[in-house]
Amino acid sequence: MEIRVAATPDLFRPTCGWTAVVLDVLRFTTCVAAALQAGAEAVLPCETVEEALAGRQPGELLSGERQSLPIPGFDLGNSPREFLPSTVAGRRIRSTTTNGTRALRAAGSGLCAALVNRAAVTRRLARMGTPTCLICAGNRGAFGSDDWLAAGALVAGLRQAGVALQPDDAARAAESWFLNCQADLPSALAHSDHGRHLASGGFLADLDLCGRLDLWEVVPDYREGAIRNRPDVDSAGPTA
Repeated sequence: MEIRVAATPDLFRPTCGWTAVVLDVLRFTTCVAAALQAGAEAVLPCETVEEALAGRQPGELLSGERQSLPIPGFDLGNSPREFLPSTVAGRRIRSTTTNGTRALRAAGSGLCAALVNRAAVTRRLARMGTPTCLICAGNRGAFGSDDWLAAGALVAGLRQAGVALQPDDAARAAESWFLNCQADLPSALAHSDHGRHLASGGFLADLDLCGRLDLWEVVPDYREGAIRNRPDVDSAGPTA
């Protein structure tokens, strides 16, 4: 199985027959996993606040952040601790964030992964067997070691599952970074550039949750403008 890592969305090149996996561990893809774990019907990624507001349908929730802070007038921010069953179960959520939603829209379709659902996504990829590109959302176009860590976790998980990998240089480097940091993932996140920014803003509890490995059994699958939990493989194919 070929596997590549794009360290930033700008380095991603869609390739026919490849599966795209978007990673924004701090915090969009962790929030997506939290929302679907809590029973949300779907998450609808929007690039701008205006798009989220303009397309809102009755009953839909609004979530997101700018400068890591909740958007005034929105129902939810971008903290995975906010996505509780009592709030989101059965609901559709329109979400816009600085990095993650833009990276996902750039990919066009694919899976969403974070540390919290690493094992579930790894099993899905192993069963599909398609060549895969892991896309790190980064931070405003810059490299982020937090997403690099999550990419490495996926590569390591596939290798541990017995998948015969053909990694590119970036995938090998990301895997080495994860193996170096795996003893304390929350600390590794907290020492990243974005992690330090979140810690200074009072989001230490988010870093702890985002750093929990293999916590939830959800496979967020982005197609036709919506992210839904699709753990089955029969209905899925290459997404890039």
